[in-house]
Amino acid sequence: NSEPFSKLTFSNSGTQASKEEKNYSGSDHLESLEDIEDLVQFAKSHEDDSFASWSAAAVSRIIAPLLNLPPEHWPLQSRRVELLGIFPVDDEDSTPENQNFIEGPLAEYIDTWDNVGENCLWQANVTYSIKHILNVIASMIHKAIKDWTHSEIESAVQVLGGGPSIEAAGASNEELRDWGVFVEKWEAFVYKNPAILRRVDPFYVIIDVFGAAPPAALAGALAAFPPAGSAFPGPGAGLNGSSYILPFARLEHATYFVGYIQLACPGLRAWVTKNIVAPLHL
Repeated sequence: NSEPFSKLTFSNSGTQASKEEKNYSGSDHLESLEDIEDLVQFAKSHEDDSFASWSAAAVSRIIAPLLNLPPEHWPLQSRRVELLGIFPVDDEDSTPENQNFIEGPLAEYIDTWDNVGENCLWQANVTYSIKHILNVIASMIHKAIKDWTHSEIESAVQVLGGGPSIEAAGASNEELRDWGVFVEKWEAFVYKNPAILRRVDPFYVIIDVFGAAPPAALAGALAAFPPAGSAFPGPGAGLNGSSYILPFARLEHATYFVGYIQLACPGLRAWVTKNIVAPLHL
């Protein structure tokens, strides 16, 4: 069960591709990190440094073997992409070539790796209590964002990306206040770190059936999605088991789904929205 952008495991054989990666046709030369060993060592020695970021020159070196290849020809769960995701990219130092790569092929690749399939964090359908989450993030709540460590951030990603809602019934005013302090910081942080954002930020489709009986054809349409031959995956687990509030990895997946159910149920409306953190269930 791979976790994209998790901390790299460095060892004496760290510059060698794994057996699984070597079985991927043509991946050996793309996965060798020998040419960027100094960057690997930098990542290892600065993994808990909240100020660390990749310069444009470092980004160019990391992505060089991938630059002229379409994402479908990249190695499965590329170690170069994982290395790139350890630190944010310095926006002020970024080059147009690097930015185009990050917003284009890299974003496409991360979406495929990170958000599609049964191992996607937000498809886990686990509803944590706010007390449990506050215990996990306790050390982050009253820290400045710049002082958050890599391990703290990873722990937050795991617990915040793990379910469609947060059980907050019975939470005290102090707990809700601490949660509000954290969420404000967390939203500011993830918007500046796209690798983190993609791990915890699905698109939600909300089918507008509230206050009215669902169309008769809707249940059948939902059960039959995705249709045979579709290139788009189905949604993750519905919000608290709902059949009408459904998460999708990418906007085009969500809008395709809306178009599909509207063909089956003419006149049906839906909202598409994004959530940085799951809603509280009070």
